[in-house]
This record gives sequence, C-alpha cells and structure tokens, in this order.
Amino acid sequence: MKGIFPLNIKIGQIHGVISILKEHDGEISLQKLSDEALEQADDLINILEACKLLGFIKINKGKIKLNKKLEEKNFHEINVEIKKKLLKIDLKFLKNIQSL
Repeated sequence: MKGIFPLNIKIGQIHGVISILKEHDGEISLQKLSDEALEQADDLINILEACKLLGFIKINKGKIKLNKKLEEKNFHEINVEIKKKLLKIDLKFLKNIQSL
C-alpha cells in the first residue's frame, strides 16, 4: 500500500542510508548504495521507502538523492528530524484509527 510506513525499520538503518548519501555528495545509484549498505535487496527497498515517506530522499531513474535540508545537518540534528517526522506519522495514524 502506498503511503504506509514499512515495518521493522530501525532509525540506525535510516541514519546509515543518510550517511552513505552524505559521503557521496547527496546522490548515489541504487546499485552502489546496495553494495555499500550491506543490506539485502528487500530490506534496502523498505529502508528507502521509509526514507522517502519521511521526506529525506527522492528516487528517480535508479538514482537516490538526499534532501538538501539534510546535507549540512549533523547526526543529532538528523535524529531530531527523524523523531519529528515519526511523531507526525504516529499522530496521523492515531487520528485515522479514531475516525473508524
């Protein structure tokens, strides 16, 4: 389902993808990311989907591009961004459940 946050994604995995992207000036091919991330393809797809839903990356024609706002942020600032975005997702989920 589109727009559903993937299960079992860890914040460390999101940080890992962001870190690899930062090492490559904010852009990397899917194949190179797969090689460097040491994740199985299914797991990597879920991590990328989570990053995309959080607004941290864009994927176009096999290229993954980091959101410009994250390029200059440090580990702590990225952590704060992740927590803010996850809270918004949680609140939206709760609101949808309450409306059932």
